[in-house]
Amino acid sequence: MALIGGGGAGNVAGSNPSGTSKALNYVGNHAYGYSGSVDNNGSAPGVLLEFVTGNEYVLGIADLVYFTESGTADAAYVIKLNDQPIYGLTLNGNINDSNRPEVDVLIPPYSKLTVTGQRISGSGTIALGVMITGRVYA
Repeated sequence: MALIGGGGAGNVAGSNPSGTSKALNYVGNHAYGYSGSVDNNGSAPGVLLEFVTGNEYVLGIADLVYFTESGTADAAYVIKLNDQPIYGLTLNGNINDSNRPEVDVLIPPYSKLTVTGQRISGSGTIALGVMITGRVYA
């Protein structure tokens, strides 16, 4: 159903056209992936993002997010390229927007990128996430 007033896209309710997922999304020559908030209780690493690129490469930034507002639990993040770790980092509950790390990442064509996060100390469940934004090159 078109939007009232003409033009626009049909009703996309429920299809999550630009929201969070584990995928990489493309808009022109840009790409992004937003994991959203993913709960982790420490029993195993949680997959935050996981996707395979096409015949292009992506030059981007991974922004690691610790959503839990307070606490002392440490979280470990691992970025893997084709199932091989290329970056790892531990963050604690004192992380905030001013000291949250951003990681430059080049994702080659036909490559699988996986980002995981896991609570490695403390107790309970914490909320983790990652955002990747970048430029696509053919």
